[in-house]
Amino acid sequence: MRALVAIEPIGPAFATFPGIGTLDWGLTAAPLTYDPPRASAAEARAADPTTLRVPALADLPVALVTGGASVFAEFADDVVASLTTAGAAVERVHLPDHGVTGNGHALTYETNSDDTLAVVLRWIEETT
Repeated sequence: MRALVAIEPIGPAFATFPGIGTLDWGLTAAPLTYDPPRASAAEARAADPTTLRVPALADLPVALVTGGASVFAEFADDVVASLTTAGAAVERVHLPDHGVTGNGHALTYETNSDDTLAVVLRWIEETT
C-alpha cells in the first residue's frame, strides 16, 4: 500500500456510538496488531495511548479528509493524533482549507463531490 485516504473516519479512539458499537481496539472495532502486542481490547484500552504503535501504519502517508459542516470534523484532530502515535504520516485535509465548503459527512453524495474528489486526487498525486 502506498497511501491511505480516510474520508470522514469515525473516532475518536475507543469511542462508543449508540446503535453502532464501540471502537474496542482504538480506531477500530476489529483487533489491531500493536507493537508491543496487546492481547485483548481491554489491554489496548488500558495501555498508555502513546504506546499504541501499529507496525502496518509505519510511515504510511494518510490523508484524513473532513468536510466543514460535518460533526466528524470536531474530533478529527484526535483521530490525527491517534494515527500519528500509531506511526502513520498523517495529514488532515480539511476541505474548506482547499476552497471546498458546505460539506457534511456524506461527501461522495453531495453536489460538489467532484470538487471533493479533486482535492483528494491532488493529495494522492503530491504524496505518492
